Amino acid sequence: MSNILFEFNVDAPIEKAYQALTEKAGVQGWWTNDTRIEASEGAEAYFGFGQGHFLFTITKLKANERIEWETVEGMPDWGGTQVVFTLKPAEEGGGTSIHFAHRNFASEEGTFAMVAYNWAFFLFSLKAYLETGTGTPVSV
Repeated sequence: MSNILFEFNVDAPIEKAYQALTEKAGVQGWWTNDTRIEASEGAEAYFGFGQGHFLFTITKLKANERIEWETVEGMPDWGGTQVVFTLKPAEEGGGTSIHFAHRNFASEEGTFAMVAYNWAFFLFSLKAYLETGTGTPVSV
């Protein structure tokens, strides 16, 4: 199995980072304005991108620590993949350390490289959103 992994610090409180990953207004600030999400385990989270969308089941929420989504619908090779955000206090300078994982790709063929690139772009958008209030989400 192949995984996409990123870890970065943001100059923002952990509570704000958690809200940006679990609340509609937060996700709309960094990923896509076409968002339907409820911060509840077992709920579905929908993220639209014009001609396509992603649908996840929220499988785990631990306030200010961990968010897990299981892919229901997405790109062709997303079947069986899981998105995980782990939050902890940054070791230096305050703020929050965010560890991101998109796990369990069957291989690194297909859209794997493009997906990794896109996650990097949107994680930079998340960082900007948390630090400045302005990210670069998709507007549909």
